[in-house]
Amino acid sequence: MNPYQCTSALLGLALLTGFSTPGLAFDVEAFFAKNFIVDGLGTYYNNVTGQKGHPYPSPEGPWDFAGLKQDSGCNMIVMSFRTRRSFEHQAKLLSDGTYLNTRIIRNFSDIVEIRNSGEFGVMMYVQMPYPLNGSSSTVEKFHATGLRVFQLAYGAQHTDQSPDDVLAYGNDQEGGVTPLGEEVISELNRLNMVVDISHCNEESTLDACRLSTSPVVCTHAGARAITNRDRNHTDDALKAIAATGGVIGVTCVGWIIENPETKDRGVPAFCDHVDYIKKLVGVDHVGVSSDSPMHGWDRLSPHRTTPALSEIGRWKNVAEELHQRGYTEAELKKILGLNFVTLFKKVLKP
Repeated sequence: MNPYQCTSALLGLALLTGFSTPGLAFDVEAFFAKNFIVDGLGTYYNNVTGQKGHPYPSPEGPWDFAGLKQDSGCNMIVMSFRTRRSFEHQAKLLSDGTYLNTRIIRNFSDIVEIRNSGEFGVMMYVQMPYPLNGSSSTVEKFHATGLRVFQLAYGAQHTDQSPDDVLAYGNDQEGGVTPLGEEVISELNRLNMVVDISHCNEESTLDACRLSTSPVVCTHAGARAITNRDRNHTDDALKAIAATGGVIGVTCVGWIIENPETKDRGVPAFCDHVDYIKKLVGVDHVGVSSDSPMHGWDRLSPHRTTPALSEIGRWKNVAEELHQRGYTEAELKKILGLNFVTLFKKVLKP
């Protein structure tokens, strides 16, 4: 068989089986154009604020969501806010029509609508949803404002949290879900909000997965078996998240995904975590989450990654790497968006 016949045979086999063939052309632009791409957690601002010509300079906005969609290739982003004030400010702007062709995601029907209309979707998320004043009733106020993804713990690094507001314990702490945390998880389930355990330690993660009647999400972390950092989750925790129907969003934070041998913090290291989690719990439970400013972390930050994983078009670079590793287009479709969409369909109101 000559080289042309061999290539044709491989291409035919790939089309019949749905498997990618490493080395064959992969049109990443066409893939992004026809599929629904979701960044499971992103921040809009860049920590190099005020940089001349920088299109995303401030957490307060105003922001160019249309530009973000075009540059990133994403149709939707779970937008992370560090503070309640910033979240409430942007929720108001998103709700009152300040941002054209942009829709705040409150129900699953909003996701369907942006898929049909071409609008950009923003789902609201707060890293530290405090104060709760010791009561789960506050969660309903967050829900009314537009919050849909709720993180249970941020850890000891958040020193302003009242002891009355502890719901669970972070990766740098000990302990599981508290009685108030149990109430909050029940309230999140009632309100069709997503329970997030990204910063939780193993005990709190396992507790949350046991207590929640809805799928639990890890919006931004990695596999501890690959990179032994306490911000990453153990195999038992990853399996528990997947068993709820949840999704693990692999993050672009350099020290969380760093290859311990090569010290690589780029696309290959990121994809190693995707590989591991896929093999451990299945392709239906893996997603991608930038967990970084749109143009990456500052070069002096310990969070920094390589340019290919820092640039706003990072997911196209990830897609190409995964394709080279033999991932099918059906698998890429799930990892780059469909898995998060499926989870949101299960949790949000129709």
